[in-house]
Amino acid sequence: MFPISMNAMSLDDLKDMITFRLTVAGHKGALFLETDEAYKTLYAYTKGLPRDAIKVCFELLIELVAQRKQQATAKQVEEIAKGQTHSIFTTVTLSSESCQI
Repeated sequence: MFPISMNAMSLDDLKDMITFRLTVAGHKGALFLETDEAYKTLYAYTKGLPRDAIKVCFELLIELVAQRKQQATAKQVEEIAKGQTHSIFTTVTLSSESCQI
């Protein structure tokens, strides 16, 4: 198997990717209330990395469904991204000694 590395996207490319994925999934309308501010926040936290942006959006959509809302704010994007910082944006290395079964 070959390692795969993805480069960071521009802010416009990130917007286009998320819009495309939502459209293909059947979503209608805008995901964010404050579109520019929310995308800038998402971009800042994910550094334009597609996989990380998709993970934040996934968690955000779950949050919206739980709250029975249609659109998210930039503040919600920030809260989700901050909560994800330790779980999806960092790699944890475990030594074989700490994982003894």
